[in-house]
Amino acid sequence: MAVHISNRVDAAPSEVLRRQEAAFGEPFNEKLRSLRVAIVGGGGTGSSVATLIARAGVGELIIVDGDLLEDSNLNRVRGYRRCDVGESKAATLARYIRDLGLMVTVVAIEAYVNESPEAVDAISSADLVFGCTDDVAGREVLNQAVYYYCQGLIDCGLTGKIGLDQDRQPYLRDHRGRVSTVLPESGGCLRCQGVVTEEKLSYESALKARPKLAELEPETLREEYYLVGGGERAPGVGPFTSATADVAVATLFDLVRPFRRLPSDIRRDNIWYDFVHMVIYSNMPKDNADCFCCGPHGLLLAPENGYRLSMPSLGKLC
Repeated sequence: MAVHISNRVDAAPSEVLRRQEAAFGEPFNEKLRSLRVAIVGGGGTGSSVATLIARAGVGELIIVDGDLLEDSNLNRVRGYRRCDVGESKAATLARYIRDLGLMVTVVAIEAYVNESPEAVDAISSADLVFGCTDDVAGREVLNQAVYYYCQGLIDCGLTGKIGLDQDRQPYLRDHRGRVSTVLPESGGCLRCQGVVTEEKLSYESALKARPKLAELEPETLREEYYLVGGGERAPGVGPFTSATADVAVATLFDLVRPFRRLPSDIRRDNIWYDFVHMVIYSNMPKDNADCFCCGPHGLLLAPENGYRLSMPSLGKLC
Protein backbone atom coordinates (compact mmCIF):
# COMPACT_ATOMS: atom_id res chain seq x y z
CA MET A 1 0.00 0.00 0.00
CA ALA A 2 1.75 3.17 -1.19
CA VAL A 3 0.96 6.27 0.84
CA HIS A 4 2.11 9.62 -0.54
CA ILE A 5 2.64 12.36 2.04
CA SER A 6 3.50 16.02 1.86
CA ASN A 7 6.04 17.92 3.95
CA ARG A 8 3.46 18.98 6.51
CA VAL A 9 4.56 19.24 10.12
CA ASP A 10 1.16 18.78 11.78
CA ALA A 11 1.68 15.11 12.67
CA ALA A 12 0.37 13.71 15.94
CA PRO A 13 2.37 14.67 19.06
CA SER A 14 5.61 12.71 19.11
CA GLU A 15 5.29 11.66 22.76
CA VAL A 16 1.99 9.88 22.10
CA LEU A 17 3.36 7.74 19.30
CA ARG A 18 7.07 7.62 20.13
CA ARG A 19 7.17 3.87 20.79
CA GLN A 20 5.20 3.17 17.64
CA GLU A 21 7.69 5.26 15.70
CA ALA A 22 10.54 3.27 17.27
CA ALA A 23 9.03 0.08 15.85
CA PHE A 24 8.23 1.24 12.32
CA GLY A 25 10.33 4.32 11.61
CA GLU A 26 9.71 8.06 11.50
CA PRO A 27 7.55 8.23 8.30
CA PHE A 28 5.14 5.57 9.58
CA ASN A 29 3.17 7.84 11.90
CA GLU A 30 2.89 10.54 9.27
CA LYS A 31 1.62 8.01 6.74
CA LEU A 32 -1.09 6.88 9.15
CA ARG A 33 -1.92 10.52 9.81
CA SER A 34 -2.51 11.04 6.08
CA LEU A 35 -5.11 8.23 5.82
CA ARG A 36 -8.88 8.42 5.74
CA VAL A 37 -10.25 5.08 6.98
CA ALA A 38 -13.87 3.92 6.90
CA ILE A 39 -15.12 1.36 9.43
CA VAL A 40 -18.37 -0.35 8.52
CA GLY A 41 -19.91 -1.78 11.69
CA GLY A 42 -19.51 -0.37 15.19
CA GLY A 43 -20.01 -3.55 17.23
CA GLY A 44 -17.48 -5.91 18.79
CA THR A 45 -14.82 -5.84 16.08
CA GLY A 46 -15.72 -2.42 14.67
CA SER A 47 -15.55 -0.53 17.97
CA SER A 48 -12.22 -2.18 18.79
CA VAL A 49 -10.80 -1.36 15.35
CA ALA A 50 -12.01 2.25 15.60
CA THR A 51 -10.47 2.95 19.01
CA LEU A 52 -7.21 1.19 18.09
CA ILE A 53 -6.60 3.08 14.86
CA ALA A 54 -7.64 6.39 16.44
CA ARG A 55 -4.97 5.85 19.12
CA ALA A 56 -2.52 4.72 16.42
CA GLY A 57 -2.74 8.14 14.77
CA VAL A 58 -4.94 7.71 11.70
CA GLY A 59 -6.02 11.20 10.59
CA GLU A 60 -9.65 10.72 9.58
CA LEU A 61 -12.26 8.11 10.50
CA ILE A 62 -15.68 7.40 9.04
CA ILE A 63 -17.86 5.11 11.17
CA VAL A 64 -20.87 3.57 9.43
CA ASP A 65 -23.55 1.67 11.37
CA GLY A 66 -27.33 1.83 11.42
CA ASP A 67 -27.72 -0.21 14.62
CA LEU A 68 -28.57 0.89 18.14
CA LEU A 69 -26.48 -0.37 21.06
CA GLU A 70 -28.02 -3.30 22.95
CA ASP A 71 -27.35 -4.73 26.41
CA SER A 72 -26.04 -7.93 24.84
CA ASN A 73 -23.30 -5.94 23.06
CA LEU A 74 -21.67 -4.63 26.22
CA ASN A 75 -19.47 -7.66 26.95
CA ARG A 76 -17.36 -7.18 23.81
CA VAL A 77 -17.47 -3.55 22.65
CA ARG A 78 -15.17 -0.62 23.36
CA GLY A 79 -16.12 3.01 23.85
CA TYR A 80 -19.67 2.41 25.10
CA ARG A 81 -21.28 2.57 28.54
CA ARG A 82 -24.46 1.14 30.01
CA CYS A 83 -26.13 4.54 29.66
CA ASP A 84 -25.51 4.39 25.89
CA VAL A 85 -27.84 1.40 25.41
CA GLY A 86 -30.52 2.36 22.89
CA GLU A 87 -28.34 5.03 21.30
CA SER A 88 -26.78 4.99 17.83
CA LYS A 89 -23.61 2.92 17.74
CA ALA A 90 -22.00 5.11 15.09
CA ALA A 91 -22.75 8.45 16.79
CA THR A 92 -21.84 7.21 20.28
CA LEU A 93 -18.55 5.69 19.16
CA ALA A 94 -17.64 8.81 17.20
CA ARG A 95 -18.34 10.97 20.25
CA TYR A 96 -16.19 8.72 22.44
CA ILE A 97 -13.25 8.98 20.03
CA ARG A 98 -13.57 12.76 19.82
CA ASP A 99 -13.50 12.93 23.62
CA LEU A 100 -10.16 11.10 23.68
CA GLY A 101 -8.51 14.37 22.64
CA LEU A 102 -6.46 12.81 19.85
CA MET A 103 -5.66 14.48 16.54
CA VAL A 104 -8.29 12.57 14.59
CA THR A 105 -11.32 13.81 12.68
CA VAL A 106 -14.25 11.41 12.99
CA VAL A 107 -17.61 11.35 11.21
CA ALA A 108 -20.59 9.09 11.99
CA ILE A 109 -22.95 7.78 9.31
CA GLU A 110 -26.00 6.34 11.07
CA ALA A 111 -27.10 3.99 8.29
CA TYR A 112 -26.51 0.57 6.75
CA VAL A 113 -24.03 0.55 3.90
CA ASN A 114 -26.22 -1.69 1.70
CA GLU A 115 -29.18 0.70 2.04
CA SER A 116 -27.72 4.21 2.24
CA PRO A 117 -26.42 6.33 -0.67
CA GLU A 118 -24.79 8.60 1.94
CA ALA A 119 -22.88 5.66 3.41
CA VAL A 120 -21.63 4.50 0.00
CA ASP A 121 -20.55 8.05 -0.88
CA ALA A 122 -18.69 8.27 2.42
CA ILE A 123 -16.77 5.03 2.03
CA SER A 124 -15.95 5.88 -1.59
CA SER A 125 -13.82 8.74 -0.27
CA ALA A 126 -11.74 6.51 2.02
CA ASP A 127 -8.26 5.18 1.36
CA LEU A 128 -9.04 1.89 3.08
CA VAL A 129 -12.15 0.23 4.49
CA PHE A 130 -12.53 -2.10 7.46
CA GLY A 131 -15.48 -4.46 7.08
CA CYS A 132 -16.74 -5.18 10.59
CA THR A 133 -20.39 -5.83 9.81
CA ASP A 134 -22.05 -9.16 10.53
CA ASP A 135 -24.45 -9.05 7.57
CA VAL A 136 -23.67 -10.59 4.20
CA ALA A 137 -25.46 -7.90 2.19
CA GLY A 138 -23.17 -5.24 3.67
CA ARG A 139 -20.11 -7.33 2.88
CA GLU A 140 -21.31 -7.74 -0.69
CA VAL A 141 -21.39 -3.95 -1.13
CA LEU A 142 -17.89 -3.59 0.32
CA ASN A 143 -16.60 -6.46 -1.79
CA GLN A 144 -17.67 -4.66 -4.95
CA ALA A 145 -16.57 -1.21 -3.76
CA VAL A 146 -12.97 -2.47 -3.52
CA TYR A 147 -12.87 -2.74 -7.31
CA TYR A 148 -15.10 0.13 -8.39
CA TYR A 149 -13.22 2.60 -6.18
CA CYS A 150 -9.80 0.90 -6.18
CA GLN A 151 -9.57 0.67 -2.39
CA GLY A 152 -8.15 -1.72 0.14
CA LEU A 153 -10.55 -3.78 2.25
CA ILE A 154 -9.72 -5.52 5.51
CA ASP A 155 -12.75 -7.62 6.41
CA CYS A 156 -13.01 -9.45 9.72
CA GLY A 157 -15.56 -11.79 11.23
CA LEU A 158 -16.02 -14.62 13.70
CA THR A 159 -17.66 -18.01 13.66
CA GLY A 160 -18.15 -20.74 16.22
CA LYS A 161 -20.20 -23.57 17.65
CA ILE A 162 -21.28 -24.45 21.17
CA GLY A 163 -21.63 -28.01 22.46
CA LEU A 164 -22.88 -29.58 25.70
CA ASP A 165 -20.63 -31.70 27.90
CA GLN A 166 -21.69 -34.78 29.90
CA ASP A 167 -23.05 -32.51 32.64
CA ARG A 168 -25.10 -30.59 30.07
CA GLN A 169 -22.91 -27.54 30.49
CA PRO A 170 -22.00 -25.49 27.39
CA TYR A 171 -18.49 -25.54 26.02
CA LEU A 172 -16.83 -24.08 22.96
CA ARG A 173 -16.53 -26.71 20.26
CA ASP A 174 -15.23 -24.12 17.83
CA HIS A 175 -14.44 -20.42 17.80
CA ARG A 176 -12.44 -18.74 15.07
CA GLY A 177 -11.69 -15.24 13.87
CA ARG A 178 -11.06 -14.35 10.22
CA VAL A 179 -9.13 -11.45 8.70
CA SER A 180 -9.42 -11.12 4.92
CA THR A 181 -7.26 -8.58 3.09
CA VAL A 182 -8.72 -7.79 -0.32
CA LEU A 183 -6.72 -5.47 -2.55
CA PRO A 184 -7.87 -4.44 -6.04
CA GLU A 185 -4.88 -5.98 -7.75
CA SER A 186 -4.28 -9.06 -5.60
CA GLY A 187 -5.92 -11.69 -3.42
CA GLY A 188 -9.25 -13.46 -3.67
CA CYS A 189 -12.37 -11.35 -3.19
CA LEU A 190 -14.89 -12.19 -0.47
CA ARG A 191 -16.92 -14.23 -2.93
CA CYS A 192 -13.91 -16.31 -3.94
CA GLN A 193 -13.08 -16.73 -0.25
CA GLY A 194 -16.58 -18.09 0.43
CA VAL A 195 -17.42 -15.26 2.83
CA VAL A 196 -20.16 -13.95 0.50
CA THR A 197 -22.28 -16.52 -1.36
CA GLU A 198 -25.62 -16.46 -3.12
CA GLU A 199 -26.94 -18.96 -0.55
CA LYS A 200 -25.99 -16.68 2.36
CA LEU A 201 -27.49 -13.65 0.64
CA SER A 202 -30.75 -15.52 -0.03
CA TYR A 203 -30.99 -16.75 3.55
CA GLU A 204 -30.32 -13.30 4.98
CA SER A 205 -32.89 -11.69 2.69
CA ALA A 206 -35.51 -14.31 3.60
CA LEU A 207 -34.75 -13.90 7.31
CA LYS A 208 -35.21 -10.15 7.08
CA ALA A 209 -38.64 -10.65 5.51
CA ARG A 210 -39.63 -13.48 7.89
CA PRO A 211 -37.64 -13.33 11.18
CA LYS A 212 -39.27 -16.52 12.48
CA LEU A 213 -37.22 -18.54 9.98
CA ALA A 214 -34.30 -18.13 12.40
CA GLU A 215 -36.02 -20.60 14.72
CA LEU A 216 -36.00 -23.43 12.18
CA GLU A 217 -33.36 -26.13 11.85
CA PRO A 218 -31.06 -26.00 8.78
CA GLU A 219 -32.57 -29.19 7.35
CA THR A 220 -36.11 -27.80 7.59
CA LEU A 221 -34.98 -24.60 5.92
CA ARG A 222 -33.42 -26.55 3.08
CA GLU A 223 -36.26 -28.99 2.52
CA GLU A 224 -39.24 -26.68 3.00
CA TYR A 225 -37.90 -23.24 2.04
CA TYR A 226 -34.96 -24.11 -0.24
CA LEU A 227 -32.68 -22.00 1.92
CA VAL A 228 -29.16 -22.80 3.09
CA GLY A 229 -28.32 -21.30 6.47
CA GLY A 230 -29.58 -21.23 10.02
CA GLY A 231 -28.03 -22.93 13.02
CA GLU A 232 -26.19 -21.27 15.85
CA ARG A 233 -24.90 -17.72 15.70
CA ALA A 234 -21.24 -17.17 16.53
CA PRO A 235 -20.73 -16.92 20.30
CA GLY A 236 -20.06 -13.40 21.53
CA VAL A 237 -16.81 -13.72 23.50
CA GLY A 238 -15.05 -10.43 24.18
CA PRO A 239 -11.39 -11.53 24.14
CA PHE A 240 -11.81 -13.36 20.83
CA THR A 241 -13.67 -10.46 19.23
CA SER A 242 -11.07 -7.91 20.27
CA ALA A 243 -8.18 -10.24 19.35
CA THR A 244 -9.57 -10.47 15.81
CA ALA A 245 -9.81 -6.67 15.67
CA ASP A 246 -6.23 -6.36 16.94
CA VAL A 247 -4.99 -8.55 14.11
CA ALA A 248 -7.04 -6.56 11.58
CA VAL A 249 -5.37 -3.31 12.69
CA ALA A 250 -1.95 -4.99 12.63
CA THR A 251 -2.79 -5.91 9.03
CA LEU A 252 -3.21 -2.20 8.22
CA PHE A 253 0.20 -1.59 9.76
CA ASP A 254 1.66 -4.32 7.55
CA LEU A 255 0.20 -2.68 4.44
CA VAL A 256 1.75 0.67 5.33
CA ARG A 257 5.09 -0.72 6.58
CA PRO A 258 5.48 -4.45 5.82
CA PHE A 259 6.78 -6.40 8.78
CA ARG A 260 5.21 -9.87 8.55
CA ARG A 261 7.17 -12.96 7.62
CA LEU A 262 4.46 -15.50 7.00
CA PRO A 263 5.11 -19.24 6.62
CA SER A 264 4.49 -20.65 3.16
CA ASP A 265 1.10 -22.15 4.09
CA ILE A 266 -0.36 -18.83 5.27
CA ARG A 267 -1.92 -16.49 2.71
CA ARG A 268 -1.92 -12.73 3.14
CA ASP A 269 -5.49 -12.41 1.87
CA ASN A 270 -7.08 -15.03 4.16
CA ILE A 271 -5.98 -15.74 7.73
CA TRP A 272 -7.98 -17.65 10.34
CA TYR A 273 -7.26 -17.73 14.08
CA ASP A 274 -8.57 -20.82 15.86
CA PHE A 275 -8.98 -19.74 19.48
CA VAL A 276 -9.89 -23.21 20.74
CA HIS A 277 -7.01 -25.17 19.23
CA MET A 278 -4.60 -22.21 19.07
CA VAL A 279 -3.90 -22.65 15.37
CA ILE A 280 -3.40 -20.10 12.60
CA TYR A 281 -4.26 -21.21 9.07
CA SER A 282 -5.53 -20.04 5.69
CA ASN A 283 -8.34 -21.26 3.46
CA MET A 284 -7.59 -21.50 -0.24
CA PRO A 285 -9.85 -19.09 -2.17
CA LYS A 286 -11.24 -20.25 -5.49
CA ASP A 287 -9.15 -19.47 -8.54
CA ASN A 288 -12.14 -18.25 -10.51
CA ALA A 289 -11.22 -16.45 -13.70
CA ASP A 290 -14.91 -15.79 -14.30
CA CYS A 291 -15.51 -14.03 -10.97
CA PHE A 292 -17.45 -10.87 -11.75
CA CYS A 293 -15.69 -9.05 -8.91
CA CYS A 294 -11.99 -9.97 -8.97
CA GLY A 295 -11.67 -11.80 -12.30
CA PRO A 296 -9.60 -10.32 -15.16
CA HIS A 297 -12.82 -8.98 -16.68
CA GLY A 298 -14.27 -7.96 -13.34
CA LEU A 299 -15.17 -4.67 -11.67
CA LEU A 300 -11.76 -3.00 -11.33
CA LEU A 301 -12.40 0.69 -12.11
CA ALA A 302 -15.58 -0.29 -13.96
CA PRO A 303 -18.09 2.47 -14.84
CA GLU A 304 -21.05 2.66 -12.47
CA ASN A 305 -23.58 3.23 -15.26
CA GLY A 306 -25.42 6.03 -13.52
CA TYR A 307 -25.98 4.27 -10.19
CA ARG A 308 -23.74 3.83 -7.16
CA LEU A 309 -21.85 0.57 -7.65
CA SER A 310 -24.22 -0.03 -10.59
CA MET A 311 -26.94 -0.86 -8.02
CA PRO A 312 -30.22 1.01 -8.58
CA SER A 313 -31.14 0.36 -4.95
CA LEU A 314 -28.30 2.67 -3.89
CA GLY A 315 -29.59 5.62 -5.89
CA LYS A 316 -28.51 7.57 -8.96
CA LEU A 317 -25.18 9.31 -9.16
CA CYS A 318 -25.35 13.08 -9.26
